[in-house]
Amino acid sequence: MSRRAAFHLSLTVVGCALVSAASAHTTIKESTPANGAALTASPAVIDITFEHAAQLTSVIVVSPGHADRKLGFEPIGSSLEFKLPTPNLTAGRNELHWKGLSSDGHVIEGTLVYTIEPAAATKKP
Repeated sequence: MSRRAAFHLSLTVVGCALVSAASAHTTIKESTPANGAALTASPAVIDITFEHAAQLTSVIVVSPGHADRKLGFEPIGSSLEFKLPTPNLTAGRNELHWKGLSSDGHVIEGTLVYTIEPAAATKKP
């Protein structure tokens, strides 16, 4: 095999490995309420949908002036969709730092942000 052919073969193998690794990872496809939403009250539940099956391992609420809180979620195990019941978000900015495992076992993580503006419900035009 010529050097040129070996070089092209090497590039093909590396390219395939990168595509394979990238396709195995996942992230959040959507959430309800939507990421970045400004709400007048804490939602009763937050729904998270991943692009591909994943295992959610932790969700921590970070909010200025309050202690960080770990949220429970359903289901436990691998799924496309997870529910965070009773998140009890407080007035102001709330960041939900989530971590999980993609189907290939790689750690995935991200943040959802919700702002609770209770005064918005009582403002008059």
